[in-house]
Amino acid sequence: MPIHLFEILYVLLNRTDLTPAARLSLVARFYVFLFKAKFKLLPKDEIPFAGLKFSHRSLSNLKMMLKDTYFFGEYRLSPAADPTFIIDCGGNIGVTVMFFKSRYPKAKVLVFEPAEKNYAVLKQNIEQNHLEGVEAVRVALCDHAGEMSFWDNVQSPTSSTGIPTWAEGKDKYVESRVPAAKLSSYIDRPVDVLKLDIEGGEGLVLEDLDASGKLKEVNEIVMEYHADKTNAQNKLSKIIEILERNGFAVVPYGMVLARAAQDHVWKKPVYHYMLNAKNTARYGTTRAV
Repeated sequence: MPIHLFEILYVLLNRTDLTPAARLSLVARFYVFLFKAKFKLLPKDEIPFAGLKFSHRSLSNLKMMLKDTYFFGEYRLSPAADPTFIIDCGGNIGVTVMFFKSRYPKAKVLVFEPAEKNYAVLKQNIEQNHLEGVEAVRVALCDHAGEMSFWDNVQSPTSSTGIPTWAEGKDKYVESRVPAAKLSSYIDRPVDVLKLDIEGGEGLVLEDLDASGKLKEVNEIVMEYHADKTNAQNKLSKIIEILERNGFAVVPYGMVLARAAQDHVWKKPVYHYMLNAKNTARYGTTRAV
């Protein structure tokens, strides 16, 4: 109960992107959804929420993604943002795609998801919600083109990863080979928003964008950073250095950051929190698709 009260207060006090009435409505709608989920009153597929239909691989994962994306608003953009081109890296089943399209219906969205089963549900969600201007690509983003090993977490699909140390010795991960590419090869125009949630691979993507010069084409980044001492290629210090050298102002934020401040995080080998980065030289300029 205290956790729920804390979460409700967070939304009521901090969702300044919404009016007070909209915050109250969001709290009511989300907890009605949780009530229906708890007592199995929801359909097995095409679950209704926020005027959309969500197919999924795991109801518990869907609840977590809806909470982070819609309830906490972890991927909400700056108030001045009016994106016309969004790149979503780590699209999973499409919850963030649908969030972006509901807020910015005219924006073009390019979304990447390497896991075959996640990609199939992603395509289903795009189609059944009649989302226009969305292109989905089944590829893992990294520092090379070709193929790479990828581990699908069959128990918690949101934790599927291309980082081998996360999956070693764990039965819940299934390994496969997936297409791989550099994100820089897909950027041929200015990018208003780059969303990164690729379970420990964000450092490799930012290094590629830095080396190619494509990072300067990005206006705003919303990123879930994954801390893991066994993943030497994803050091926070390196990520901050790359962003600041390319003219970005970086701010950590989000509900997960509040939880990360608790003592238990120091006992965990892997944890994550949110980063927002704005290109100070380009932010607020008009974009054309």
